[in-house]
Amino acid sequence: SGLAGVISFAQVSIDGIGAAFAQIVGAPHSFGRFEANARGILEALNGTTTAVRFNSVIHRGNLGQVLPIVRTVAQWGGTRLYFNTFNLVSTTRDEAEYELYY
Repeated sequence: SGLAGVISFAQVSIDGIGAAFAQIVGAPHSFGRFEANARGILEALNGTTTAVRFNSVIHRGNLGQVLPIVRTVAQWGGTRLYFNTFNLVSTTRDEAEYELYY
């Protein structure tokens, strides 16, 4: 929270919920820890001038997670959620996976 009010926003990436999240990030049973961290960020920045925005890169592996992501972020109190169809910084995804969108 030392950056609260100093930076304009903090971005939290969320590409799935529960087991889908763990599979996408390659870390079994990791969603609980992620949730605690995301909620902690929201709490720490609540009432400051630093906005929290959630970001999700949508691909065929998590297309069915869009609605659960929306519901979860809203349940946590998040008010900004952005969806992207291409992750320019990904080093683990096959580029052919994105041909679905372009």
